[in-house]
Amino acid sequence: MRRLSLVTIALWVLATGWATVPRMASNPALPDAQAGFSDETNGVLTPAEFDSARDVFAEQEFVADGLGPVYNAQSCGECHQNPVTGGISQITEVRAGHVNGFGKFVDHAGGSLIHSRAIDATAQEHILRGNQVRTFRTSQHAR
Repeated sequence: MRRLSLVTIALWVLATGWATVPRMASNPALPDAQAGFSDETNGVLTPAEFDSARDVFAEQEFVADGLGPVYNAQSCGECHQNPVTGGISQITEVRAGHVNGFGKFVDHAGGSLIHSRAIDATAQEHILRGNQVRTFRTSQHAR
């Protein structure tokens, strides 16, 4: 049996129309999203609404507010802050799981995210044995 190269497959996909992408209908009532992070509203919210939402996003949470028992940071803005609040992150989170006997990825017990902090040392998450698939992921932008 002849093996096809990725280039051959890609050309076939394009030639047969399998790679058609539906066009998104534009809404002239909504402004275009900004190309960069200016820390200003794009017009969907008023500047006052935007500032208020940003303040809530950056607000520190504590145990009395419901933080815990495990967490990664005390506010959304702690991770989503590069280059401005709501942006991407330089902080990585740990994800873990394993591949079962059928080649399917299975999340670590409790979910693939392994939280880095806890309100009590006895609650701290650790990767359990048998979860050999591990990776670091960065927080994506929240905007």
